[in-house]
Amino acid sequence: MANTQSSETTEYPLKEMSHNPRNAIERTIARISSRLARDGPSPRLLCQKARLLEKLGRLSDAFDNYSAAIALNVDDAKCRSLRAWLGLSIGRYALALEDFTYLIHRREACRSYLGRARVYREMHLYQEAQKDIFAAMRCDTASSIAHYELAQLYLEIHRFDDAVCELTHALAIERKSSYYYARAFAKCCTRSFPSAAVDLDCCESTGAARAEYFWLGGIVAYRLGDQCLAHDRFVTAMSDTRSRYAAECVLWCHCVGQLASKNERSEWLLEVADAGTQRSFDVVESWHSIVAREFLGLTTLSDAVLHLLSDDPHGVNGTAPVGLLLLWLGSNDLSRETAGNVLRSLDLTQVDSIYRSIIASYLDEDRTRPVSIR
Repeated sequence: MANTQSSETTEYPLKEMSHNPRNAIERTIARISSRLARDGPSPRLLCQKARLLEKLGRLSDAFDNYSAAIALNVDDAKCRSLRAWLGLSIGRYALALEDFTYLIHRREACRSYLGRARVYREMHLYQEAQKDIFAAMRCDTASSIAHYELAQLYLEIHRFDDAVCELTHALAIERKSSYYYARAFAKCCTRSFPSAAVDLDCCESTGAARAEYFWLGGIVAYRLGDQCLAHDRFVTAMSDTRSRYAAECVLWCHCVGQLASKNERSEWLLEVADAGTQRSFDVVESWHSIVAREFLGLTTLSDAVLHLLSDDPHGVNGTAPVGLLLLWLGSNDLSRETAGNVLRSLDLTQVDSIYRSIIASYLDEDRTRPVSIR
């Protein structure tokens, strides 16, 4: 008798993974699809196919396959967990909430509470997020990530001192570069730059070498008056042209007066813009070309300001105020006054906390007041 295997137990290995992973995944998906077409729907195979689609970056297709698997077996906790985390990452919040809630009711666990808290945070339901993080802490009193997640929530609602406190708790449990970086960020938002510099040194000693570390390190050095160190860190961050921080670091170098010429600055910006376009980054799209033209002398700062705000007159997308701030820092007194007046009129709620703090500092205003959790 032939040895047959049920579709419910078949797992397809990824052959030749070390040689060409993407081709191996695509062939495996094709085999699973053929099996499904021949034998009919199988929750296990649909879930396996979804995981492979996720590896290829086909996230919407992956989500649909997870959903098809769950429709066949609503009690598949593993598949629900996978769909919940993917739903969080692609903005499918309703189903992500449903899945995390199912997992919590099935078995209370720190990870599930933290996942649902993240969904609530994305939906700006801060009170619900806070409750879930507290529940996660009760499930696992030694969870450093729970304190980190609470700190992220506090950062989002401008409770910077509380964020520093939670990150200190997290670091007491586990020393991680991401915790040091986050605490340095929070300290910058409270304008505690010397203390932030200490955390960044600790962050470096634990192995952090990402562009965001050098971006923040450059800002700290700039605020502490060390122009040379600021320049070195911004240049290091600029070297990763795919990073969302690269264009900002070009402008920061302009602020510290370390790039040799307007042409050099423009070339850097345009290189960053090309990399950003290829990767569909939208963070710098609204202002890099305007700044490049300003550096080349093809327009005035006032014209640059008008262009920066033309598509976003209230500054609500968060990019125009950043570009405007950096232009302002590197310009003459008259331009600073002009840009400062515009900055005062903008809605800064979507700007990174660090920039809200810096803008408030330069404008001598408190625009970083905490948001109440109701």
